[in-house]
Amino acid sequence: MNATVHRVVGFRAEPKAIHWAVVEGTREEPKVIAEDRIDSPASATEAESLATFRERARHIFETYRPDAVGIRSAELMARGGNKEGPRRRLRIEGVLLETSHSWAVPVTMGGLATISSKLETKRAKKYLESGEVRGIDLKGLPGPRREAVLVAVGLLSKADNGEDC
Repeated sequence: MNATVHRVVGFRAEPKAIHWAVVEGTREEPKVIAEDRIDSPASATEAESLATFRERARHIFETYRPDAVGIRSAELMARGGNKEGPRRRLRIEGVLLETSHSWAVPVTMGGLATISSKLETKRAKKYLESGEVRGIDLKGLPGPRREAVLVAVGLLSKADNGEDC
């Protein structure tokens, strides 16, 4: 990335919802300025749901004008009988990638290992377990929204030398 990152949107998809968080500041002193969940309409087809997710993501980009986007992706494909849930999640992640690209916002996508690397820690999961990341109280947030916050914090620039993500 060429520009300093001061505002990031983090996303974490589920088979029928998206958790998102807008974080600004620096990696050392982040601040959540907005967070929420986008649900798939109950009676919607999958195509209608994906269109809803795209439109809501576009609204987030219009409202918050992020410098970067982070998407917390699935670690592995599901094993066993239920493979449709993970496939839906992957399709939603694809919509988020396309929407980010259409807004010309750089995207970083990855699992917990990628998030750990961006946070410069060996284990990002410790933040999820502790309920706090660099001064942000995560305790009141559902698990997937905590992950959206973590991926966003990891993409903020460092304060000490203005290093880009």
